[in-house]
Amino acid sequence: MSQIAMLGRELGFYILIGMQRPGTDSLPTSIRNQLNLRINMGVPTPEVKRMMFPDTQKEFHPLSNDLKGWGFIQSGNEEVRSFFAPEIPKDFNLHEYMREQIGKRKVS
Repeated sequence: MSQIAMLGRELGFYILIGMQRPGTDSLPTSIRNQLNLRINMGVPTPEVKRMMFPDTQKEFHPLSNDLKGWGFIQSGNEEVRSFFAPEIPKDFNLHEYMREQIGKRKVS
């Protein structure tokens, strides 16, 4: 995984890593430093904040204590910002939705 992280971006390979509790014992710094997009759902603990967003001084406050789907995101060297990802219903059909949206754009 280290070789893919270090050399893969130049070759067009991308790694998508999802973790419940990121830590230095499970994801080495050499790999972490190559990750260009970082997303944390909810308010990160101080340890997770240091690992996910090491260069920020931003204070992380919840958008809402009752709202599911919010978190923090950083792309490249941009500032960390909050974002909301709404919950998708289990019966949602992406293909049907795209067909409907494309159909609305057709000019008669």
